[in-house]
Amino acid sequence: EYVHAMRVAVRRMRSAGLLFGGFFQRSAVRTYLKELRKLTRQLGAVRDLDVLERHRASFVHHQGQFMGGKGLARQWRNSRKGHHAALLTWLDSEEYSQFVASFADFCQSPGVGTAPNEKAGALLEPTQVRHVLPGMIVARFERVRAYEALFDTGADVSIDHLHGLRIECKHLRYLLEFFRHLLGEEGALLIAQLKKLQDHLGDLNDAAVRQERVTLASGKVAKAFKSEPDATVDRLRQTFPEVFRTFVGVENREALARAMARL
Repeated sequence: EYVHAMRVAVRRMRSAGLLFGGFFQRSAVRTYLKELRKLTRQLGAVRDLDVLERHRASFVHHQGQFMGGKGLARQWRNSRKGHHAALLTWLDSEEYSQFVASFADFCQSPGVGTAPNEKAGALLEPTQVRHVLPGMIVARFERVRAYEALFDTGADVSIDHLHGLRIECKHLRYLLEFFRHLLGEEGALLIAQLKKLQDHLGDLNDAAVRQERVTLASGKVAKAFKSEPDATVDRLRQTFPEVFRTFVGVENREALARAMARL
């Protein structure tokens, strides 16, 4: 779970870079964002295999007729071992130590690297939270609600589109969480609903990853196991549209407006 916790923390930092990077000079944050992307990939490679093995072990445990599964477990364990070794090598490197020290210093130095707020004449760029946050929230909500058009067709939404929606939900949730102390009860309600939405999409993504991995694996348990992610993907795809429509519905849009009115 340490890998998972670190992965979540890095994702939040990357999301902050996306959301607020425009208020900094590009040269001031470029290297940090690049290193965070690299760290995300390495943590993800280990975490994905941890999730796969947990589901495989649960499946074998509950399907008494399949007493094996050691071959599939060995395949994934060996793969995880390699990714884990690469992760530890990176975390123990001098380059990573320098990155952590430099990034910590940057984060604890208010004003460093910020973009100049200068316009010709009397024009002034908005930079205060009360001025910029409402527009940022609406823009992020728009990106989530854009997927409404896909669900309105009644056709199955592709896994790739659902993955994209999961990313957009993540950025909106992090934005609201960064300022939850300013958004009142409405903000807390929306964050809770976004978490529910993300959990649904996360389970769907995990099942899709298992689907892909099991398709590439071999052995009796692998073939039997393939039915589990297939069924999970189908079930989650059928139940998700209603969860999504509730989130983008009128009541939540009104709650969002009330939350922004507090600023």
